[in-house]
Amino acid sequence: MVITRRQKIYLAAMCVAIAAWATDRFVFQSGMTAPRAADASSLLVSRGAAPAAATATHAAPLSLNERLDALADGGDSQVPSRDVFVPPAEWLPAEKPSTAENTHGMSADDFQASHKLTAIVLRGKASVVVMGDQTLHVGQSIDGFVLVNIQSSEALFTNGISNVMLRLQSSR
Repeated sequence: MVITRRQKIYLAAMCVAIAAWATDRFVFQSGMTAPRAADASSLLVSRGAAPAAATATHAAPLSLNERLDALADGGDSQVPSRDVFVPPAEWLPAEKPSTAENTHGMSADDFQASHKLTAIVLRGKASVVVMGDQTLHVGQSIDGFVLVNIQSSEALFTNGISNVMLRLQSSR
C-alpha cells in the first residue's frame, strides 16, 4: 500500500492533535474532572443594595409566569429586571420637570404648529415620544411645555396654563 503525500499530512495533523489532547489531559490537569455548578443568585446582586431574592435563604423561586405577571401589574418583582432597550438613569440628562409656567412665552397654537410628533414607544412607565431628533419621557419639557401623558397615537403637553394634544400623522 502506497501512502500519498496528502494522507501523510492528515496523519501528521492527527498525531499533533492527539499529542495536544493527551498533554492537556494528563500534564496540565487542574484536578477538575467535571464542570462546577454555578450559583445564579450571585449574578443578581446589583451595584446598589442586594435584592431580596439574593439575600433570602433559599426562598422558593418564582416561576417565569409569576415574575411576568408581577411586572405586568406594575408591582415589584423579587427578581430585578431591566428593559435592555432603556438606557440607565445615569446616562440620561438630568432635567427637572417644570410645570410652573411657560418660560418661553410660546402659545399653545404656536407650540402645536412648530412641533411634530414623529413616533411613540409605549413601555409602561418608560414610554417615550420622539419629536424630530428629541426623545422625551413623561415629565420632561420642550419649549416650556411639559409632557404629561402618552397614549398609543397621541401625547399631551401642558404649560400650566393650556394643554396641547399632539397626534401621530398617518404615513399612508
